[in-house]
Order: sequence, then C-alpha cells, then structure tokens
Amino acid sequence: ILQLYKEAGFRTLVVSCQAPNRGLVQMICDEADQTIYMNGLHDGAMLEPLRAAIAKDSSDLFVILHSYGSHFNYRERYPDDFSRYTPDDDVSISKKNRERMVNAYDNSIIYTDWFLSEVINTLRDANACSAMFYCADHGEDLFDTAEGRFLHSSPTTTYHQLHVASLAWFSPKYKS
Repeated sequence: ILQLYKEAGFRTLVVSCQAPNRGLVQMICDEADQTIYMNGLHDGAMLEPLRAAIAKDSSDLFVILHSYGSHFNYRERYPDDFSRYTPDDDVSISKKNRERMVNAYDNSIIYTDWFLSEVINTLRDANACSAMFYCADHGEDLFDTAEGRFLHSSPTTTYHQLHVASLAWFSPKYKS
C-alpha cells in the first residue's frame, strides 16, 4: 500500500512503536519515504511525529502508525494513569494470574481508545481532507475457553484471535 501511495505522489511516513525485526513488517515499513522506530515507548509517543509530519507542508501525506496496542506484556503498553482496572501488575502467563492479565489487557484497550481519539483530534485540527482507518492485526486469548489458550500464536486460530476491532473516521472535507 505504501508503494501505491508513493506512486500517486504522496509523501509516506511510517512510525512504529515496535522494534525492527528484519521480517516482512520491517520490509514494508522501510519502503516509506521516512520510517521512525520508537522502540519500547507507549503508542502515544507516535503522536508527535504525526503532528510534525502534518505541519511540515501541505502536500499529500500517507501515514502508517504501527502501534504496540495490546501485545503481552499488557502492563507495559500504557502509562500508570491508565491503570483503571486493578490489580494489573506485571505477571507471568498462567491461569492463576488471569484476573491480573485481563485487567492489564482491558487497561491497554482503554489506552488504545485514548490514542485513537488523539489521532482523530490531530486530523480534525489539521482541517484537511483526511481519513483514518484502524484495524488490529490479531486478537488475544486470555484463558477464555476450556482449551486454555493464551496470547495469539496458537497452532490453530481461535475466535478471540480472529475477531478484531476496526474503526474508520473521515473528515468533513473527505466526506464532501
């Protein structure tokens, strides 16, 4: 998709909170005109490079924000002030820690909601013809079923891994 936007004359930017891993994702990210890796930071750290790219000039811009979202260890995915469900401390993966894992996972979802609202506010404030599409690349199992699956790398995918959230937002200029 980056190549398509580049061929159409767009500046392209990828900002990733995940570390380069010499895999397919990095190969795609590195096709952008500019790629910024923000290893280990919360997703909200990507807002500043997004705002800077928008402010840079008024040419067409295509941005991919590669978030960390709700990957384990969930407690590392959000700042302390998003710790709404407790206890949510850092724990190992086991059924006995399920409540803490679920609390931390739910807090990471709250943080993702905040992050997406900030992206939308940034685009709205730019008053440009813009759109945002968000889609999680996978869901997570949290010992939800009798099989006792956890995370997202089961040998066979589950309902919780396949049914993911998505959200689209369009500016008034885009809609018209």
